[in-house]
Amino acid sequence: MSTRAKWIACLAALAVAGLVASIPAFLGSSESATKPKPVASYHWFDRLPVSERDVLVSDKVVLAKAPDGERLHAGSLGGEQLCLTLSHHGGGGCMAIDRKKQIQLAAKDTRDGRTLLWGILADDVRAVRIRSAIGSTTREARRAFGVIGPIASITALDGKGNELGSVKGDGFVPMGCSPGSCFTTITASGF
Repeated sequence: MSTRAKWIACLAALAVAGLVASIPAFLGSSESATKPKPVASYHWFDRLPVSERDVLVSDKVVLAKAPDGERLHAGSLGGEQLCLTLSHHGGGGCMAIDRKKQIQLAAKDTRDGRTLLWGILADDVRAVRIRSAIGSTTREARRAFGVIGPIASITALDGKGNELGSVKGDGFVPMGCSPGSCFTTITASGF
């Protein structure tokens, strides 16, 4: 075999090896490629009944149900604030939604000797994975969820089981209910 033929064979082998090595990238199965997370949307919030006054006494929609039967009712104050009311004990408050997050905690109820965490979900969330000290479970959830704790974390999942976001069970909760009353935490910036 001539020197020229050897060079051509060597270059052909390198070209084939490069082509074979690049096939996973073309197919989208490269380990370094990550799927972009969808942008959060809350169209369900835009369909809630709107009140210009006290939404806690106006018509509300059942947003979620907890395992113990407690229901989370929701309405909108001026189309800007999400207002929540708990069915068994009453009480509640209003909060702003962070429209950039797929999952966020909304309320924590520590009455009746147990901790009940409520959260809201973006439109594309179809289930939540709940992690506690005794293991984890996945259950269907849309718009909102209620879980009885103590909870380590809650992860939002899309219809294919992909993770969209997560919150810690001891994370910031804008609304809380304790044996005495319910309260809303107001956050401010720019001071």
